Amino acid sequence: MQYVVPYLSHRMKARDKAAQVVSLDQVPDCEIRSIMEKTVQASPDYAGLVKLYLRHGRWDRHTIKLRYLFRDTLKVVGSPALGMPRATCGIFYVNESRPLSGGTGHTIRVSRLCGVPVLDQHTWLEWGLHFS
Repeated sequence: MQYVVPYLSHRMKARDKAAQVVSLDQVPDCEIRSIMEKTVQASPDYAGLVKLYLRHGRWDRHTIKLRYLFRDTLKVVGSPALGMPRATCGIFYVNESRPLSGGTGHTIRVSRLCGVPVLDQHTWLEWGLHFS
């Protein structure tokens, strides 16, 4: 198991102690730039927040949501510097009424942007029907 977290102390008590942890804080700046670009390409509504973050160069109450979006982007694009390969497939449980909303919707858009196949519960729930 591997956790990809927005910051190193994120949900430490809930983690399996044997699992590998990759934190956004460990990703080199050159890869963060690419992650930012992919985030904005997939979710252009956040371009203003990215500009705000770049202007101030720090996390604050306005830009903290970006950490989670960047983490979700990292899950898809991987990090060569950290030996984390890009995703080969995305398996999601989506909100039926708004499947591309929230962080899950962002991660699906990044996956599609990067050519990573996406499956949702409409596909993977049927797998169980064939094995019952």
